[in-house]
Amino acid sequence: MRNRKKLIMSILGTILFCVLLSLKFSAMPVRADLDADGRKATPQGLALMNGDGKDSYFTYVDNFMANYPNHATIIRGQNPNYSESDAVQLTSGTKQLSSIWSDIDKGNYINTAIPQKLSMWLYFGHGELPADGIALVLQNDPRKEYAITTYNNKPVDGETLGVWGPDVDKTQTKPSVVAANAIQNSWALEFDTFLNRNSTPELGSYFDYDFESTSKGNQHMAWNYPALAGTYEYNWTTGAVFKLVHNDAKQYLNLTRGTTGDNSWHHLSIDYQPPVTGSTKASLTYSFNDKKTNGEPGSMLSTPADQPYSNTVDLDLANFHFDKDANGVTDTKLRYGFTGSTGASASLNMAVFETMPSLVNASSEVKVYNVSQGNREIKEGDAKSYNNNLIKFSYNLNYLSGQNDLLNTVATINLPKNIVYNTTGDIGNVVYSDGKIEPIPASEVTNGVLSHRLKRGLNNGLKGAKVEITGVTKIETNSNKTTVASAHALIKGDLYKGDLNTPNFYIISEPRHLSIKSTSALNQNIGVGDTANFAGTMSYDDSTVIKNENMSILMTVDNGEPTTYKDTLSKDGEFSLDIADAEKLPVGQHSVNIQVIDQNGIASNVLTYLVNVTAVNPVLSTDNPDLTAVQALKAVNIPAHITYDGNVTFSSTDLTWKMKVMNQDGTQVIKDNISAPIQDEFSKVLEQDLVQNFSMDSLGITEPGKYQIEVYVKDQRDRQSNVVTYNLEYLAKSADLIHDDYAFQSINTSSEIRTVKRAGKWKLGVNSVDSAWSLSAKATDMVGKDAEGNDIGNLKGNMIFVGKDDIAHDMDSYVLIDNQTEALTNDYDISGNWKPTNGILLRVLPNPLGGHYTGLIDWCLSNTI
Repeated sequence: MRNRKKLIMSILGTILFCVLLSLKFSAMPVRADLDADGRKATPQGLALMNGDGKDSYFTYVDNFMANYPNHATIIRGQNPNYSESDAVQLTSGTKQLSSIWSDIDKGNYINTAIPQKLSMWLYFGHGELPADGIALVLQNDPRKEYAITTYNNKPVDGETLGVWGPDVDKTQTKPSVVAANAIQNSWALEFDTFLNRNSTPELGSYFDYDFESTSKGNQHMAWNYPALAGTYEYNWTTGAVFKLVHNDAKQYLNLTRGTTGDNSWHHLSIDYQPPVTGSTKASLTYSFNDKKTNGEPGSMLSTPADQPYSNTVDLDLANFHFDKDANGVTDTKLRYGFTGSTGASASLNMAVFETMPSLVNASSEVKVYNVSQGNREIKEGDAKSYNNNLIKFSYNLNYLSGQNDLLNTVATINLPKNIVYNTTGDIGNVVYSDGKIEPIPASEVTNGVLSHRLKRGLNNGLKGAKVEITGVTKIETNSNKTTVASAHALIKGDLYKGDLNTPNFYIISEPRHLSIKSTSALNQNIGVGDTANFAGTMSYDDSTVIKNENMSILMTVDNGEPTTYKDTLSKDGEFSLDIADAEKLPVGQHSVNIQVIDQNGIASNVLTYLVNVTAVNPVLSTDNPDLTAVQALKAVNIPAHITYDGNVTFSSTDLTWKMKVMNQDGTQVIKDNISAPIQDEFSKVLEQDLVQNFSMDSLGITEPGKYQIEVYVKDQRDRQSNVVTYNLEYLAKSADLIHDDYAFQSINTSSEIRTVKRAGKWKLGVNSVDSAWSLSAKATDMVGKDAEGNDIGNLKGNMIFVGKDDIAHDMDSYVLIDNQTEALTNDYDISGNWKPTNGILLRVLPNPLGGHYTGLIDWCLSNTI
């Protein structure tokens, strides 16, 4: 028995020795050769920077405290193909600790009040015994960018990954104390490359004790709230240690076992949806290994455990303990970033960010349509498209929210095969959400790849852009079914990166072939608004009779949106389209494609017409080139008339008003290059009268005097009108007459001399600015017509003016009506001071002929001071 006991003790001793030996020599090297390949294969991401530069959106401290450095660093251009792309290196050797955080002060954070999406690439290295891993962390820790796991105010590496509470005190039995040393007010998703199953107290390597150990360890991912006591379980039975509660653990991953630099990268997507009103439970979905480095969906690895994986978490925002401001408004901003750590073992850990949603929260998608078949959407596996069908690939970029514009966006599109695209002119268009169109030249295609930089940025005012490429299906020779394989596209801007893949679909042979031939000129020259004619014949190869009522004619101008026409007026088997539309065919050279589609979706060949539309410039004119303005109003109205010789419709938004202000003789420029919109609103008119109002300050005029103003208008195509010169007199003092059309009361014929009173209320006055004035008037004879409109001669009588002294004055010559002797600024009502028996009246002599009489009053208003 003694010998047996000794044997058992010897065996146990040997086992213990092996464990100690393993611990002593576990500092295995990092595989520098494979990691060098991993660096070269770094996927394209965003530029991050660190510091105070304008492109600095992430931050990391140099030291967590004295003698405890932060090993995080940003490395630019590891992959020579993406020289402006940054990677975050978190660890690269033993006993390292790191963190990097979105910079809230630069506007980079998770806004928990709105939907947000994060996209990133992760690299876990090739260490022979890799450790320990990294964690994606959302946090509201008061330490901000200094947040890290600590014990006795000293950072702790190893199994904590820099975020979980430390298990390094064998006397500690309370999970709440462990949690208090973690990153506070946080949520973490860990990627653990080292299995911690050692029950030795104070060693801090027991978190993963419940996981099964295999010959390859058990690399895994899981989530929890680091600062909650419930995240940790005390296990006194194995010697005063704590286990980590792994929520939704995904085990047996091959995080560090890629065979190439390329397949060692793993993609992670985060889709955050805010709580419904009244709840603190948000929804967070993380998807791992969901994208390949070439942008296609799927995992870089073929092993079953490493296939695309998704999980949705109820994220309780109450655990972040947001502050409230003075008005009681709860904060909604979370820092996001990574922590990482190593212990006695190590590996290279890196991350690449593809989105920063608070700065630019955007989405992208691709849709494919069979235009020939009524814009039917083509989904994965579709097999309904015939040969010669017109196909539209629509790559849609949507700006959802953000603080920054999405700028410098480039669409890099691998054009799907077995589609014929334009090789000259335009291959498609960018259609912005405000309706404006940006052509995409075919010259931007090289070896089947289109690269187009959007000329406009997207923001909260301009929310979307569609990159639309059109082409025609072409079935392979002697084939009944040809594959249009899925093709990748990359949409990349300063603060956003999205990968898109078209659906895989098929072209099938049609039961008969439809052909069209042109009977009109393929090259046409027309003036804008003139008619372009597209005519031809239609036939089936099996002599099936053509019925025009079954045929649709598709016209596409410059690869824009097709327009569908029917031609039932032409003879069956023939078609003729007359297009006189200045909007469809504006000035310039246009490529017009004509295709015929029958009721079964069989499409003809495409006829391409080249149409040259000659320019017509806007014409500016005025009936009143002499302008007057007064200093008191400090503004001038400029009347004008605009047309395109009556041939082109236009809208106010199409034009820009341009001016130059000079002195009276035009020898000195006072202000040039004045540009303004058309202030009157009108749409699709052939001609338009308008008035532009400008302040004197905007014209650069500060003193009364005489000036010249040269004006022209310019349209959106940079077509410029003639120049019209206005003469402006800017007055310091003025007097303006206020008058109207007037009438006298009706009377019956009589043998008496009578004075006829005014009919209704007459409006007569003078508005003056710092002026004295004098108003005189004279009147013409009253000319009559009878009830049938026949002339009956002049009225026997004339207009008179009766003053305040009741003396009547004939108005056959000028009579003083009223005056103002002081230089005043006021609105003086002359007629309001008249009695019914004075003012302007009508004296009628005996026996006038019955009829309707009219006459004129000639006013003379003098500015006397």
